[in-house]
Amino acid sequence: MGKTPYWDLPGEREFTVPHAQVDAATASAIIPEAVWTAPCNCVVTAVYITPESTQAGHDTNYHSISCQNKDAAGTATTSIATYDFVAAGAIAACVRTAMTLSTTAANLVLADGDCVQFSHVKSANGVDVEPGVFTIAIRPTT
Repeated sequence: MGKTPYWDLPGEREFTVPHAQVDAATASAIIPEAVWTAPCNCVVTAVYITPESTQAGHDTNYHSISCQNKDAAGTATTSIATYDFVAAGAIAACVRTAMTLSTTAANLVLADGDCVQFSHVKSANGVDVEPGVFTIAIRPTT
């Protein structure tokens, strides 16, 4: 009896990528950070952020987090998901919060080996970004 390859099993898979604290006072305008590589052809179904401690937000001085498909060569800038730490975007400690997925379906499609990068973009003076994890949910495709 043959074995079914992991990626041929139905359902979604989740992968967690840790991220470090970003200090708003010393941060530059754009800070590339966590990287993950797609293990197969797949579609991104959700992207989450979970801070270790309460993440503040502010309507003028804030950070945006961008999740981008950099492709296998590392040069593309296709937006997969975003999150803004504005006042309404504050997150309590250890609360898994969904990032906003791109409304362009093609942006959610990854090829085996595509590099996914998370970047912080500082607006005005920014806010400190607490350490935590990003979670990427995917559904394998053929």
